[in-house]
Amino acid sequence: MMKQPKLKKVYLMVMFLLIIISIVVNVINFKHKEMINMIILVVFALDSFYTLWKTDDKKDYLKHHFLDFIAIIPFHHAFRLVKFFPLVIQSIQITSIGQRYVLPVFLKLRETGTGKLFNIFLIIFIFLPLPLLWVEPNIKNYEDLIWWEMQTVTTVGYGDIVIQTGLGRFIGGVLMILGVGIISTFTSSLTRVLSHSKKPTHKKADYIIESLLKEKSFSEDDLEIIDAWLKLEQKKKKRNR
Repeated sequence: MMKQPKLKKVYLMVMFLLIIISIVVNVINFKHKEMINMIILVVFALDSFYTLWKTDDKKDYLKHHFLDFIAIIPFHHAFRLVKFFPLVIQSIQITSIGQRYVLPVFLKLRETGTGKLFNIFLIIFIFLPLPLLWVEPNIKNYEDLIWWEMQTVTTVGYGDIVIQTGLGRFIGGVLMILGVGIISTFTSSLTRVLSHSKKPTHKKADYIIESLLKEKSFSEDDLEIIDAWLKLEQKKKKRNR
């Protein structure tokens, strides 16, 4: 993969953005979602094969990352009539893609101290608007609710779903305030992560990674995750002193 630290971070953010786009087009049931999902899947496939090509021990890499290659095969479209099969394949895709692209991004953001804030926001986003499913006549299902939440949090407001109750307006106001705050925080954290110069790795971390490499072949993605995890552990130990 990319050797330059900044390019590596930009690459992870782009992949993370593609995942967000894929989730959004599926949630809102976008009419071209199949084509968009296929394009994104092709990007992930090219990245997976490029990583395999750059890895020295290809057999060992395939052994430990076989889910990555199952996840990029769109064969679940041919088995739509088989009960639960599409769900199984989608679960594999979420697990594999999440571990490879989403986890490193969140580990990087956690280094900036925003991890807890995002967790709180996610809980509020999921549970706070649930009463609107019963009190708002224009919100007919959970898909409508998520779509309205996304409009509200991003302050876009297409106007296709109009809130009519006082409770709905109150929840909408809370989500708008939180949305502005979380987007600003995310942008600030993202800027900090991208502009942060790579510090020399701790000697102990170097020793651990070197020891691990003797046992198993790691890709650069794996090493990024290990390095980020070690940094978090070091910060925790400093706080406990």
